[in-house]
Amino acid sequence: MHSIKSKIILLILSAMVTMALPLTLMNFRNIEKMETSSAKETLNAKCRLKKNEVDQLLVRCEDFVNGSASVLKSTMTKNDCHNADKRQWELSLLKKMMAENISQIPVVAGYYVHYNEDLVHGKEGFWYVKSHDRYIPKAITSATDYKANQTKWNAWYYAPLKAKKGTWVKPYYNANATMNLISYGMPVYIEGEFCAIIGIDLSFETLAHYFNHTSVYQSGKALLTDHQFNTLSESVTISSVTEIKGIDLQKLKKTSTKNDVIDCQFHAKKSVMAYTTLKNGLRVVMLVPQKEIFAKRDQALLDTAFIAGSLWLLFIIIGFIYAYRITRPLHRLTQAAQSICEGDYHTQLDVKGDDEIAQLTKALNRATESVFKNVSYVSNQAYQDELTKVKNYNAYKRKIETLNDAIDLHFANFAIVMCDMNRLKQINDEYGHEKGSLAIKLMSKVICDIFKHSPVYRVGGDEFVVILENDDLAHMHELLTQLDPYLVDRDFSLESPWLQVAFSMGASHYIPGVDNHYKDVFQRADAKMYACKKALHAERK
Repeated sequence: MHSIKSKIILLILSAMVTMALPLTLMNFRNIEKMETSSAKETLNAKCRLKKNEVDQLLVRCEDFVNGSASVLKSTMTKNDCHNADKRQWELSLLKKMMAENISQIPVVAGYYVHYNEDLVHGKEGFWYVKSHDRYIPKAITSATDYKANQTKWNAWYYAPLKAKKGTWVKPYYNANATMNLISYGMPVYIEGEFCAIIGIDLSFETLAHYFNHTSVYQSGKALLTDHQFNTLSESVTISSVTEIKGIDLQKLKKTSTKNDVIDCQFHAKKSVMAYTTLKNGLRVVMLVPQKEIFAKRDQALLDTAFIAGSLWLLFIIIGFIYAYRITRPLHRLTQAAQSICEGDYHTQLDVKGDDEIAQLTKALNRATESVFKNVSYVSNQAYQDELTKVKNYNAYKRKIETLNDAIDLHFANFAIVMCDMNRLKQINDEYGHEKGSLAIKLMSKVICDIFKHSPVYRVGGDEFVVILENDDLAHMHELLTQLDPYLVDRDFSLESPWLQVAFSMGASHYIPGVDNHYKDVFQRADAKMYACKKALHAERK
């Protein structure tokens, strides 16, 4: 016959198992899910950040070429194209203009203007190649001496001509320049006649150099590859990313991994890979060992296991020693356990007295509070920007979904304020990224101080978006006026220019019946912001 004490102990242990096991399993599951998702999003965010950085450089290259092409179109007629003197005058004009502007793009390996060889009955133009930080002229080669498919000699000529528009040529080895190049060429047509190719060359190795020094966790790698994942930016010779073991090749057919990762073996380590595609078709690839990217998750799971094991041991000891004093509050504890199992982490038991039952109750309260804090911490990490403590891009995407739903249901009422820091790159280049980070935090504080009742999101390195609703929306004009002192160009004559808050701003209000999506409002605000930046740039000149 079992004693009452044994029955009570058995009952206590059963209650503890009922309470602690589901709680532990739920905690394991929630932490594993949240931390894994956060790690994947973080790696892909790093990919997108690097993509945005390089895409901005590519856009500057396109603007350089397109601007030069516009000059040629506006200063020559179809008859001028057949006039040798006029063509030479035009080359002199383009040489001067392009030489003045090319220094603003650091990775340019060369630039060129090449007249239509059928039109001029030969080769005519110029080609400048960078050597020791200077651009020196080189003899131009005839593109028509080779077949159109001989890319190592004339891809720069035939690829844009075939496309009949500005085109990024896939990375190729240029035998004339003796280097791997990425070229952007624009065929210029005047009154329907092909006149010339204007283009720019980027050194693949120089561009890849940016990736070799990109920090990806402790020992991860950032790679720049072509559209087929062939890479030149990894110090270890790898002919193709697809040679890394264990990759599902089907997943490489997409333009990016979005917020997912691909499992693989890299340098004999279990790793994950994320990638995205640049506007010219190149790939930004990041590889990280699993033990690094999931370190926080694994540590959180170990901490949870330790807490759960300690609690179980505590419960068993208390059950054996103080079984006879537990009978009365047993029902109360069971009810609390049930609430916790249902996900109510706010459950707190009243502590009466200072006996063993009271100690057990306190321990349960502490465990519940610890679990709640862990879950809250993981959740906050997923939606908070680490540097400025405002909402991050993940939170911004969720807000966009909410606003689009409101637009679909015809009860949306909001405005967008976009802020982009002026000349952050120059601060980073001249004073270091630490000063750049301080400038970002100061800008964030000013925005948050003015828009106290509106959510502020950091959506890029130095870009912030404010969603105005309710009271702030009603006082939008007054709030925007408070930004005027900061809509200035950065003054680098100051002793500490990084302490000056200087940015460009654009704002736009949602218009019912006109705007069908959030992006319609965003594009107006974005255009105004860039107009503001352009005006400040013009004043500086």
